[in-house]
This record gives sequence, C-alpha cells and structure tokens, in this order.
Amino acid sequence: MQKRLATAFFVLTTAVVMVLGLTALPARAAEGDPASSVVATWSCTSSPCPWGPSDTSNTAVWPAEAEPIRTRYGYTLSHDVYAPMSKVAGWKITVTSGSATVYAGPADDSHWSLAALSAGDSYTLPSTQSSNIVSVQDGSPFEYTITPGTPTDSLPDSGDGSVLATWTCTSSPCPWGPSDTSNTAVWPAEAEPIRTRYGYTVSHDVYAPVSKVAGWKITVTSGSASVYAGPVDGPHSSLAALSAGESYTVSSALNSSSIVSVQSGSPFEYAIVPGDPGPPPPPACTDPTTCDPVSWVSARWRYAGTGEASDDWYGGVITWPVGTAYQGNGRSGYNARVVYSESGVPLYPYMGAWADGCIVRVVTGRALIIEWERGTDEWRETLVYAGETHTISLSGSENGAMIETNNDLEPFTVSMSNCTPQPLSEPSNRVPVANAGAPQSVVGGTTVTLNGSGTDADGDALTYAWTQTGGPAVTLSSTTTAKPTFTAPSSASTLTFSLVVRDGQANSAASTTTVTTTPVNQVPVANAGTAQSVTTGATATLDGSGTDADNDPLTYTWTQTGGPAVTLSSTTTAKPTFTAPATPATLTFSLVVRDGQANSAAATTTVTVTAPNLARGKTATQSSTSGTAVAARAVDGNTNGVFSAGSVTQTNLSTQPWWQVDLGSAAAVSTVTLWSRTDSNRLGSGTVFVSSTDMTGRSMSSLQADNSVKKMTFAAFSSTTNSLTLNAGNATGRYVRVQLSSILTTLNLAEVQVSGTTGTVNLSTNRPATQSSTDVGTAVRAVDGNTNGVFASGSVSRTASSSQPWWQVDLLTSSRVSNVTVHNRTDASTDKLNNAVVFLSTASMSGRTYTQLMADTTVTKLNLGPTPGPVTTLPTNTVARYLKVQSPATTAGVISLAEVTVTGTQPN
Repeated sequence: MQKRLATAFFVLTTAVVMVLGLTALPARAAEGDPASSVVATWSCTSSPCPWGPSDTSNTAVWPAEAEPIRTRYGYTLSHDVYAPMSKVAGWKITVTSGSATVYAGPADDSHWSLAALSAGDSYTLPSTQSSNIVSVQDGSPFEYTITPGTPTDSLPDSGDGSVLATWTCTSSPCPWGPSDTSNTAVWPAEAEPIRTRYGYTVSHDVYAPVSKVAGWKITVTSGSASVYAGPVDGPHSSLAALSAGESYTVSSALNSSSIVSVQSGSPFEYAIVPGDPGPPPPPACTDPTTCDPVSWVSARWRYAGTGEASDDWYGGVITWPVGTAYQGNGRSGYNARVVYSESGVPLYPYMGAWADGCIVRVVTGRALIIEWERGTDEWRETLVYAGETHTISLSGSENGAMIETNNDLEPFTVSMSNCTPQPLSEPSNRVPVANAGAPQSVVGGTTVTLNGSGTDADGDALTYAWTQTGGPAVTLSSTTTAKPTFTAPSSASTLTFSLVVRDGQANSAASTTTVTTTPVNQVPVANAGTAQSVTTGATATLDGSGTDADNDPLTYTWTQTGGPAVTLSSTTTAKPTFTAPATPATLTFSLVVRDGQANSAAATTTVTVTAPNLARGKTATQSSTSGTAVAARAVDGNTNGVFSAGSVTQTNLSTQPWWQVDLGSAAAVSTVTLWSRTDSNRLGSGTVFVSSTDMTGRSMSSLQADNSVKKMTFAAFSSTTNSLTLNAGNATGRYVRVQLSSILTTLNLAEVQVSGTTGTVNLSTNRPATQSSTDVGTAVRAVDGNTNGVFASGSVSRTASSSQPWWQVDLLTSSRVSNVTVHNRTDASTDKLNNAVVFLSTASMSGRTYTQLMADTTVTKLNLGPTPGPVTTLPTNTVARYLKVQSPATTAGVISLAEVTVTGTQPN
C-alpha cells in the first residue's frame, strides 16, 4: 500500500515579545535543589525577524557546566536558556512545581517538543541529537532541578510526541498537491535525516536513509502510526501498522537507497532505539541438490476487502525476508503482504520479480508453485512432487510468485537455487476508478441515496469526495462517504453530482450522476355524496365525485361496506346505480378515488331503504267527521299539521274516536308513522291496531283483547312532537286503525304513513291456536314468533301423551298458502314429529280423526317424513283457513312444536 504523506508546520516553541529590561539571573540549581524559572527575553538581531521583533518566556537557566549559549535563529537571548545536546546528554530535568516542556532542535531552525512535564515529572536528555540545542520553557512560572548524568545509547522508553510536519511543493506540477501535513516522528541526528523528497521540502527531520537506520527499533508508546518506506523520488508503501506497545525493526533487506518515515493521521508517541542491522545474507545457493531445504510455515490469510471474515484459510507457505516479498495486493482480494502465522506473526510469502529464473526443487512432500502476472491478473499453478524441480518464470517487473501447500495441507520442504532475494522496488501506482451510480428519478421530499463506489487495481483503501455540480442546492449527509443521502427538493428539478475517489496517491477521474425530482403528488379527495332515502325495489343512484389539486385524471372505486348486498351497475364509475332491496335496510358505501399515484381517503355515504307508504291514496274512514276535515286528508301525502292548510282530519267530540285505512290487500307491516296536528289539539295517548279483518264497528276493548290483532300504544304528543314512528314487526294485516284512549276528545291527524311489503306474508303468527291436550306447553307457543327449540326457553308447545294427538291454527280467513315451515324441538324428544302429517283445509278440522282427514280429498296433506330435522319447509299452493299437525301414533303419541310459520297471500 503506497502512502501519501501529510504536512503541517511545527508549533513554534517560543513566542516573541519586546521586554524593556533584563531580569536578574537566579541561582544555579544545585543537584536536588530547585530553582525558579526566569522571564527570558528574545531580541531580534536580523532583518527580517523569523517570528517578530522580540519575545519573552518563562525558562530554565542552565548551569555553566552545560556551556549554554544565547544566540539562536537570528535572536539574542537575555539568559542562558539553551544548552548544546552534546554537553548535556544524559542530564536529568525534573519539574518540582508548575509545568514545563523540554524542546530541542537546530540552532538555526524551529524546535520540537521532547517531553511535557508536570510537577514531579522527570526527563533524561537522549544522546541521539548531539547536533541540536535544548531548552526548558513554559507560559507560566515553574520550579525545576537539573542533574548532570551519563549519556545512554538509546532514546528514552517513554517515547517522544509526534510533531505536525509540513510538506511544501518545490516542483511544478506538484506530485500530489501544493502542500500537505501529517503527524510524524522526528529522527535523531545520528540517523542523518533528510528533508527533501519527490519534489517536496519537509519542515522536520522525518526521513531517514535505510542505509543509516537498518536494525533500528521503532516503538509506538501511545496512539498508533505506520512505518513507510520507498525511494526518494517515488511513492512509499507501508511496512508496518503499529498500535500502542507494538514495535518494528527496520530490515536490512530493504533497498539501501530507500528512505523510511513514521506517520499517522492523529498524534502519537514513540521511541526510536538504534540497533545492529545484523550480518549480510548468505551467498545464494546455485545447485538445488545441495541447497539447504526450507520447510513451510503454517499460515492464515487476512482479507483486505469488506464483507468477509478477517481470517479465511489455513495453509503453509515459504516465507521471505521483509522487503523482498511483493508489496502489492494479490490473491483475489487478500492482502498479499499481510499473511500471518497461526501464532499471529506476520509472514511474507510473495517473491518479487527477482524470482524469475529461480529453480525450485521439492525435497519432501509436494508443493504448489503459483506465478502471477499482475498486468493480466493471470495465475499459473504448478503442483511439484518430491524430487521434481520447477523454474519460476516472471516476465514483468511487477509480477510475483509464491510457494504454498496443496489444499490437503501436506507438509513439504524445498530448496532454492539460481536466485537471491533482492530488495523490492516499489510498483507504480494505478489510478483508481470512481462510479457515481446510475441516474435516479425520485419524488420530491423523499430521501435519496447516492450509490457511489470505487475500484482500485492495487487494492488500496479509497476515500470519497462528492460535489454537487447542478440544480437547487441540497445538503448531503456526508461528502466523504460512498453512499450519502439527502432530501430531494419538493419542486421539479434536475440535480447533478460528481464523485472523485482517491487511493492515497492519486485522484480518479470524476464520475457524474443525475437525480431528477418530480413534484410531490397532492392526494386526491373523494366525495361519496349526501345520504339518501329510497323505497324498497326502487332504483338508486350513488352521487360520487372527486377532486385533485394537480388536475390529474381520476379513477373511481366503490365498495359496499354494510347492509344487504346489492349489485352496482359499475364499481368504477362516479355515479353507479342499483336496485334497492325488497325489504327495509340501511346500506353503506365507500368511495376511493386515485390520481394514478395515490389513493384518496375513503369517503362514505348511506342509503336508507324504506318500505313504500302502503296507505297513500287508499280508502280511509273515521268514527265521525267534523266539517270538511275528512279521513282522506291523512293519506294525501301532505304532512303539514296546520289545520288551516286543509290537510288535517278531525272527528267530532266523542269517546275514543278512531281513524282507519284499508291497504287493499294483506301486507307485512313494518312501521306506522303518525303525523299530528301542530297548531293545537296534538294527539293524545292511544293505540294503533293492525288486523287482517275490517275493524269497523269493533270497540277498542275488543281489539285489545284479540290476539290476532297487532297492537302498538303511544303516549300523548308533547308540544314539540310532530310525528312518531311505531315498529309493527312485520305484522300481517290489511287494516290499520288509530284510536285515542280518551273518553271525550277529537282525533286530528295530519298524515298516517304505513311502511311494509305486500304479496306473500306471514299468515300464522299470533293467530288462534288449539291442540288435542296440553302438557305444560300451550298451543299458542307455536305461533308466538319465537323459533327457539329449547323447551326451557318457554316457547315450545306440548300435548299430553295420547292416541293421534294434534295441534291446529286458525288463519282467520281463507288465504293462498305457499309454504309451511315447521320448527321442531331441538333439545330432546325430537322424534315426536316422526311421520306426522300437516293437514290444510278451508273448514275447521277440530273433532275429525286422523283417518277421516287422510280419506278426505278436499283436505291437503303434507308429510313431515319419518325423522324431521330442526326445520322442515313444505311448499304448497293451497287455499286454506285452518292448518292441523297430527301424529299417526295410536299409543303414547305427543305433538311438540317450537314454531309453525305459514306464508302466503290473503284475498283482497
């Protein structure tokens, strides 16, 4: 991995301020006795001044034995604050109160920090910077001791703080850019550091020739840093990435003409200890039959990409010295240099181009020899067995080879001849490629993700730089991530973006992408129309509509959400029609409109289906008539209750006056609505009667006692009550009477509306019923309208045990019977109706035997069958007034019924 250096100027160790007089010198600090810092003055003696005309600082003053000096970098000092490092190496500086910093550097240039000391801290001056001068300074007063000592051969274990070095371009064009900064380690003078490289001038001694520092040990004591090496006039690669506590020794196998540096993006501390580069490598073996065999080392691969496990494959490799292995990436995304032994030791298995012509002889086992052509990314694998040889062939300077185990992990040894590992030359960097992603089309206001990516043929880590180049300005979540996000503008617009990736040495060409936004869609609004009321069987039209702020064309979707199901003429038109059910009901409908992008909220409407007014225009009579206020006024369709409007009936003053309408035929009456006179004489309390027979001439008391007549009482109308609707429960009847309860009063009606259905009606409910005998359950239970077959519910009839028992109902008038439905008992004794027969006749069948009825051809016979179920419906087309259910059982027979429902039509 090649490393681009970063640059910054070191913080100057002194500030410059004019001081008018000198401060008296303090006493020299005897060994162990603290002395106080003095305010020293720097006066500029050159023009122009490096920093400013003058400066002051609290400083420690050196004893005479240190041979201090008072001139530096164009300034004259008022005190002995500088000491040559060659005179004080090994001396110990201790801060006893306050705090201070030890600085060092050339006499004619900037200085850097060696140690920051708090009260009680000490620092021993190293022997590795003999050409520099040293001082102890701080912004506030402090106390200190200076103790002479013996120089050591290494830098202190505590480590030095990195400095912010600056790279300034001295050539045109600049290799990377006009300048750069980086936190770096500074080499001691013994390393003979240099400050120029690759067209740049560096502000500090950050580069050391490999020829001078081979064998030196670099330790990071806090933070982290990387060791880089490469030619003076070319890019560098990483040799080691060090965390706190980790060390790296500069290899003598590196190219001796290379230079080495220690750098990081963040501050760190380090120690540099000179060492022995070791003996030179032995001469190359030229005869593979006599070369010493080399065993493979068990290793694991470290993946350098993303989305994979960090440790992938265990195997074995022949390893080579650091600096001779190929320094690029290889093996399908794995870091070719960073391979580790199972114990975590870094190994270097890839040979560089110098391996071309090497003869490999397998001594034991078998080995897999891999030759790689970097330009074509071609891998050639050759499996070589014991006793066989293979000559490595590498045609390019950036190619490499490796010797590893076959996949069965069989151990092997090899001998090498005709080759000598050579220090690597750094491969040239290949420019990365950016991809800003495909164009996108989005709706305004939504979150957009730019789909950036980058590739690098060298496998270098990439950084990203996004720039918006067109359209309304947006704020990216980050300009340095591959896939930043932003919120699209709400208006129609076209945004363009440029992506550049960098591999640490070179920028890619810019890749662009476009994001087109469309306006935020306005959701349409549906209107299902106002609530309606229609009569049964009528055609109803739903009055739907929709609006859209964007004027988009709309589509319609109707859904019935309640009531008996009806069939719409269309569910996708604005105004569909349907036929109202034959019975009163409440229907609800939902309408949703869509503009092609979004659905509206559902709008709802209600259609109330009422039975038709059966009384309108029919024949009406009343107990008496006052003047012209005839009975017909209550069925003229006018509900106006003001008497002078001419639509209110009135009887004479009388006892329990009544009003009656003939519906013309039997009907299932659902409701009766009374409309009262409203200017005076509102309705008093009374009863509405529904009967299948004419009630003219019958008293109120007789009607109340007749079980075949439906009765609905009502209270006197209040001064604010104009109308009242009574529920008739689908009572069967042809005549409807309104009668007041008062002894002496008049009856005034504005209108009487009777809702219901004509045609087939219930002929049997609440009609007179009898049976051959009674055992607990009376006969009328079977015509009470309750079909519950559980005897304990109190709605099941039961005869006593006898021969051929029977049950009979009087329909009161001969009617056309279309169906007879028999509801059996359900909890027990369900066999009592086995083989029973239903007889229908126009004459009463009381006193007639089972045998006589079976023989009578004028009597209709319907068989319930051998085992009737809970409900049995028997269709017929018979005119009859009486219905009889009789058992053929001659001994211990019982008739038990939950309900008998007879439907049909009554004569007009």
